[in-house]
Amino acid sequence: MEVVSLLFLPIIDDVILIRNDLEQIQELKKFLNDRFKLKDLGNLKYFLGIEVARSTKGIFLSQMKYAFEILKDTRFLSAKLSKFPMEQKLTLNENDRELITNPSSYRRLVGR
Repeated sequence: MEVVSLLFLPIIDDVILIRNDLEQIQELKKFLNDRFKLKDLGNLKYFLGIEVARSTKGIFLSQMKYAFEILKDTRFLSAKLSKFPMEQKLTLNENDRELITNPSSYRRLVGR
């Protein structure tokens, strides 16, 4: 009989540790580092499109940079503001529309 051994490797790209007690964070990082290969990136500044800023008043979260990148990618950075960006009483009909020739950029934008 052949014996097969399986190796399970958990893959985690990023982990955020949040705790009031810095000593407990250090203990957890040591515990994890003893079992896995870790790279400490220091204080959190940017994660999944969210900027993180700290002050004495607390933590401020912002997606301004992420929104700016979307506007830049779609070439809407210099677009003018509009109260309502599309016709308000528009009735869509399947036969009236024109198909997008290359929907990949549209799908990418919706996915963001």
